[in-house]
Amino acid sequence: MGSVPWPLTDQVLRQLATAGGIVIVVALIARLGFLFVERAAGWITGRTKTELDDLVISAVRTPLFVVVILLGARAGLAQLTFLDAAWTRAFEGLIFVGFVLSGYMLLHRLVGNVVGWYLGGLMADGAIDRQLILFLRRMTQVVLLSIALIMILD
Repeated sequence: MGSVPWPLTDQVLRQLATAGGIVIVVALIARLGFLFVERAAGWITGRTKTELDDLVISAVRTPLFVVVILLGARAGLAQLTFLDAAWTRAFEGLIFVGFVLSGYMLLHRLVGNVVGWYLGGLMADGAIDRQLILFLRRMTQVVLLSIALIMILD
């Protein structure tokens, strides 16, 4: 890998400031957007009879926020023209790992919340059903983790 120009020139500092500004602006816009969506979703889901929609929204909220931040980081990385190809590939690889882990976190939380909601509705006499569903939940999580690890290590 090449080295970063030192001492930092005005052009490099401008590019770093632009990239940092992009990430900060994207984070602020994402946070404000999510506050608006939370209020709208709370108003809409407050009228439903089940808690499943609340659980789905809570499972999606954090991973989606992380994905938006990663998109901002990717846009900021595009502004850094002083980086050589090796550094750019390394940073793009880290951002890809972040995307994969966010997708895994989304699916893991979604499966966990939906299965937990379903198990809450089961009767106490359905012990075999409860054990089978918990087993399937664990197997689903193992498969999701395996897929995420394969994607990262590829």
